[in-house]
Amino acid sequence: MDNNKTQDTLPEGWIWTTIDEIGIVTSGGTPSTKNPSFWNGKIPWITPADLSSYKNVYIEKGSRNISEIGMEYSSAKL
Repeated sequence: MDNNKTQDTLPEGWIWTTIDEIGIVTSGGTPSTKNPSFWNGKIPWITPADLSSYKNVYIEKGSRNISEIGMEYSSAKL
């Protein structure tokens, strides 16, 4: 967080909160990239690399997708 931003500088209608108050924080595991059946499916797979220069509020897809079987073989959550 930018140390110059405080609760007093929030846009009108916004509230000060923490991530755990609005969502669930978990970690997941990437399915093996050596198994092609885990990839090129319909489930967007977003990684920190996809977010590193991302400037928008919402993200719908990353640079790769995983398959349903890839999802089953990862510890990620939908």
